Amino acid sequence: MTVAIDGYCWLHQGAYHCASELVYGQGVEKLIKYCKNRLKMLLESNVTPIIVFDGAKLIMKGGVEEERKKNREKNKKAAEDFMRMGNTVMAHKYFSAAVDITPSMAYEFVQVA
Repeated sequence: MTVAIDGYCWLHQGAYHCASELVYGQGVEKLIKYCKNRLKMLLESNVTPIIVFDGAKLIMKGGVEEERKKNREKNKKAAEDFMRMGNTVMAHKYFSAAVDITPSMAYEFVQVA
């Protein structure tokens, strides 16, 4: 059996578990470990994974990318505000929305896949 996997989807799912660290430029090893564990599960079940990553950023989506960046910054600030108030549940929610999955993270995943 063979299955195609959206590599960025796995990276986004894994980011949930270490969101606050990723927002501050740390935790990439945890993110990659999450993806490796999912990959291992498939291989142990005799499933051949084909991991697909979408291409480079499109010039015509420049406005969309800029808006996403602004939203990530706004979510990071909200997360930090909730942390100061001691509301870790809401802080985690906003840190998760502030994570930027970068091409270098995808590259690290490809290196271990």
